[in-house]
Amino acid sequence: MNGEKASVIIQARMGSTRLPGKVMKQILGKPLLFYLLERLKQCQNVKQVIVATTDSPQDCVIAEYVDKCGIAVFRGSENDVLDRYYQAAKVFHLGTIVRVTSDCPLLDPDVTDSVIKYFLDRGSLDLINTGQSYPEGFDTEVFSFAALERAWQAARLKSEREHVTSYIWNNRDQFRTKTLEYQQDLSFLRLSVDEEADFEVVKFIMEELYQPGQLFKLADILRLYEREPAVFKKNINIVRNEGYLKSIAKDRLLTL
Repeated sequence: MNGEKASVIIQARMGSTRLPGKVMKQILGKPLLFYLLERLKQCQNVKQVIVATTDSPQDCVIAEYVDKCGIAVFRGSENDVLDRYYQAAKVFHLGTIVRVTSDCPLLDPDVTDSVIKYFLDRGSLDLINTGQSYPEGFDTEVFSFAALERAWQAARLKSEREHVTSYIWNNRDQFRTKTLEYQQDLSFLRLSVDEEADFEVVKFIMEELYQPGQLFKLADILRLYEREPAVFKKNINIVRNEGYLKSIAKDRLLTL
């Protein structure tokens, strides 16, 4: 890697359709966003974190909170998230970009670091991500500014503007991509927050494992799962990547 590091852009907004305001919902007196920021600070291969929220008035609360935390803020389009990422990357002069969503407060820094390291060590990839064998909520994507710019210039479908890397995955014959899988299949674990049942699971994990100044990791969550499997089944019927699947379905309706 030769000392090279990446920059994280977190997409965050209050206007979630399934769980409005989720990013600022509190656990142990702190918003979900606090825990994600705290965990990203533990990443060895990250040089800066930027929160990219929208220019909607309802997202002022996010911008103000992030600013108080001493984290950089960018505000852009609410629905064209690809443009929001591209403009943020331009403003901050980013080269290697890590995409993280604000609904992943349990993200493991070791996982994120390993994905970044793989990308930087190879030096020939346009995009790399974590695969389906990782728990939902550990999702990490790393890509070059050049790949982001190409997607920004070419993407036309609404789903490709709303979901940052969709154009790249839809045209992977034009890009050098890689998906990293975990050593075992943990796809049964849903650790992101999209609905109230998700929040209940994450709240339970935080209340059981969180200690200020200490970092619990995936192995600790797995041990908790072995002790209390019933709690983790509260959100088992929620579809993975449901928002993305709905966006694709809307595109298909528009093209009929």
